[in-house]
Amino acid sequence: MSHSLFSTFHFRLSLGVLCLTCLAGLFLPPMPRAQASGNNPVFAQIKKLTATDGAPSDDFFAVAISGDTVIVGASGNNSGTGAAYIFDRNQGGLDNWGLVKKLTANDATMGDAFGAAVGISGDTIVVGAYQNNSHRGAAYVFERNLGGANNWGQVKKIIASDAADPDFFASALTIDGDTVVIGAYHKQFFTGAAYIFDRNQGGTGNWGQVKKLTASDAANNDSFGSSVSISGDTVAIGAIGKNENTGAAYIFGRNQGGANNWGESKKLTISDGLPQDVFGASIGISNDTVVVGASGKNATTGAAYVFDRNQGGANNWGQVRMLTANDGIAPDRFGVSVGIAGDTVVVGADQNYGNAGQTFRGAAYLFGRNQGGTGNWGQMQKLTANDEADYDYFGLSVALSGDSTNGYKVLVGALFANDQAGAAYLFSNSCTTPSLTPASLPLAQVGTPYSQTITASPGGSYTFAVTAGALPNGLTLNAATGQLSGTPSQLGLFNFRLTATSILGCSNSLDYALNVATCTMITVNPATPTNGTVGTAYSQTISATPALAYGFSLTSGALPNGLSLDAMTGVISGTPTTAGTFAFRITAGTGGCSGYRDCAVTITCPTVTLTPTLPNASAGVYYTQTISAAPGSGYSFSLASGSLPSGLALNAQTGVLSGFAFAPGASNFTVKAQTAVGCAGQQVYTVTVACPAITLAALPTPTLNTAYTQSVAAAPSGGAYTYSATAGALPNGLSLNAATGVVSGTPTLAGTFNFTLTATSFGTCAGNRAYSFTISGNACPTIALPALPNGNLGQMYSNTVAATPVGGYSYSLSGTLPPGVTFYNAAGLLFGFPMAAGTYNFSITATDTNNCAASRSYAVTVAP
Repeated sequence: MSHSLFSTFHFRLSLGVLCLTCLAGLFLPPMPRAQASGNNPVFAQIKKLTATDGAPSDDFFAVAISGDTVIVGASGNNSGTGAAYIFDRNQGGLDNWGLVKKLTANDATMGDAFGAAVGISGDTIVVGAYQNNSHRGAAYVFERNLGGANNWGQVKKIIASDAADPDFFASALTIDGDTVVIGAYHKQFFTGAAYIFDRNQGGTGNWGQVKKLTASDAANNDSFGSSVSISGDTVAIGAIGKNENTGAAYIFGRNQGGANNWGESKKLTISDGLPQDVFGASIGISNDTVVVGASGKNATTGAAYVFDRNQGGANNWGQVRMLTANDGIAPDRFGVSVGIAGDTVVVGADQNYGNAGQTFRGAAYLFGRNQGGTGNWGQMQKLTANDEADYDYFGLSVALSGDSTNGYKVLVGALFANDQAGAAYLFSNSCTTPSLTPASLPLAQVGTPYSQTITASPGGSYTFAVTAGALPNGLTLNAATGQLSGTPSQLGLFNFRLTATSILGCSNSLDYALNVATCTMITVNPATPTNGTVGTAYSQTISATPALAYGFSLTSGALPNGLSLDAMTGVISGTPTTAGTFAFRITAGTGGCSGYRDCAVTITCPTVTLTPTLPNASAGVYYTQTISAAPGSGYSFSLASGSLPSGLALNAQTGVLSGFAFAPGASNFTVKAQTAVGCAGQQVYTVTVACPAITLAALPTPTLNTAYTQSVAAAPSGGAYTYSATAGALPNGLSLNAATGVVSGTPTLAGTFNFTLTATSFGTCAGNRAYSFTISGNACPTIALPALPNGNLGQMYSNTVAATPVGGYSYSLSGTLPPGVTFYNAAGLLFGFPMAAGTYNFSITATDTNNCAASRSYAVTVAP
């Protein structure tokens, strides 16, 4: 039965403490295995409803449902002016649940909170605006087709006969048929009241006030009217503030105490009630059953209580069952919203806290009469949004419509879903088991395109899936259209189960056997593969038609050396190493079908090019050049004709031409480069050997009468040089060694001497250098040394060799003196006592201050 729960909204305004919500998925039972068998679906999400102009803080969440029409209030829309949105099941397409109309009050004012509470019954909608007229509040009635087909025009603005500020009239409301119940929980210092209005009261279509309801034990702060619900001739009203927020609920009957008297028939309380339980936070009634939420129970874990009219006696309205979530923990606020229709109850827990640590995502719980035992009201299912997110507050409002025969629809509001604009989620278990056609599938052929569409009836939106077995290779199923299509690539009989599921979660399956019976003709391409070249990377893709997943193989012959076939891709690749023509057969196969092609590929030698151009050489200068060949590598080199310059050699493995060229002149020769498989190229070269620039070393100026030795060694080194004086004359006393280039001797004449020395090598290659020596000083005199006498053994021997002419001399001795005799260089004195008899040979040289010197040889005999 339709009802609206402002108490839910009221407590949302005072949210302060956050908690975690729990993850809960929507689990469907496994598909039956029998062919063409249906299932009994649980509740599945079929639509997420949002406002087309939604914005953050719109508070799009207050929900009500009647049959195929949904209304969602958004009290924060347009800066708190508020709006309500109507959705119909088939608006915009089958089962589309599209937007029909956005409702606003004809006297809308900013801050009215129009849409904070909504209710619907058949073709009539009532929307609360509890802040209207300085918090007095008002409700607006709309009817379908007023002002045009499906127009939903405003019929009446309802206000209380004793309206006062701040009553919060229409903070909660409900409608059933021709009767509307409106709560004003703020009335008279939160004592609260509820008002009943009937259609045609006070005139046709007037919606006049019939009765103001108050509790028999009314007191300040009771908040009577914080939640309201109606079913037929019975009204249920919550009073969350009763007894320090323990809470209470009251039942009124239309004819209780007199015709249309709407008298109180029962006050509902709970035996385990405690302050802050807020029993009455939400309320719902359907026929003879009432469900009341107590979202503060057990430190805000929450609970809900079911009462039956005749439980414990006729019209006793006794408690039947306390409902709790099987995973409930604080602060879930289970019971913040409730809904009831027939044998099903839904309870919202907007701060549901899950095991995975989510915060305030929210949930709703479904309970069924006799679930788990007669009269048990056991939990059937936990509902969460498919796109749940932290702080959605899913379950802050709920609504339920339907019956066990035709199925139910559950509508759940989520305050901050949709980027804090709010959203409502529609769930259903209403199903018609679909049937699938065709009953069997036509034959298929490997390599031939196949298409067959599976349809489900009755018409509507379905998703299709293979739930057992497998499709033939190459075929796919379009989940949206049910079309099987593709090109089969394997022979065989394929068994699979195809399941169609409607947008409401209704499904059915059919087992199929698809026979892929024959092969189509397979053509291997290309007819003529590309030829190749030795040493050059080669790639040729072999393909087959029709387009399938093939395996490729070499079934006869041989590929060119260096090439290989990729069995998966059909690519022949590699680098050919041998020239020639190669014949082979390539076979393409798939799913037991195959085709082949006989191919021939010719591999030719590449044009072999030798580089670089060789530079000329210089005789006696080390020469090295590397001759290389392209393309590829692995060449050997040889002299095909002509001769290399004398002194140069060619390395057959590396192509390096190196050495010292000795003979000037031009040499013509041809170098050949060849691979191991016989691919070759050659190049004609001319290398001219030129004479090097031959240089001679500088010579220091000699000194008169002084021994002189200097080399005029020629460069570059490595030549067999001969030396000659080719102009002028060397100073007197000096000479040139023609083989070594050494100038040596003792200059004996002062003066200036100009001369040219030439070095010749490498045949006729020559270099020369001019020299000029200026030698100063005087000529040496004839220096004479006196003879020396013999001596006797053991007798003193003392003699001086005084050179003439008289001058300052220094003396030196070479040879062997008698033992016991010493030579004193400075004085030229021999002195001592000979120790051994014999003849002793030695030489003494006298050198004057001009380096003029003379020597004399002596043989002194020591007698015994």
